[in-house]
Amino acid sequence: KPYKENLDDFKAMQVLIGQDIGPVSNQQGACYEIANADAGKTMAPTPGVVVYDPDAPCGAGKAYIHSSGKGKFAPMTAGGGKGKHKYYAANFAGKIVAEYKDFVGTCADIPQNGAETISWKIANVERGGKC
Repeated sequence: KPYKENLDDFKAMQVLIGQDIGPVSNQQGACYEIANADAGKTMAPTPGVVVYDPDAPCGAGKAYIHSSGKGKFAPMTAGGGKGKHKYYAANFAGKIVAEYKDFVGTCADIPQNGAETISWKIANVERGGKC
């Protein structure tokens, strides 16, 4: 059944997107609202790329690691700390990607010396977040 709502409507587009927000390369400057932590967003893990959230309540100099290279992807939920988090992705050397694979789904030191860094936001509406 074709979608008949206004495709220029931000809220309508959010519903169409679903949980998987697409490739990391398309995320620069985007913002997604989720109803709650159960509606966290994911994307396909990308070779050579680490995705991390320094707004997570991990402590100074640390971030929650969502993915590292090809492998699992921990959903982005903005589930602790502020209601809206800024997420980052960057290309890293193979040694760093391999090291951070062990940290997916946990807090770790913010990865350093990434290239082509991009960022986007996830706002958890239940926790007061808004785009």
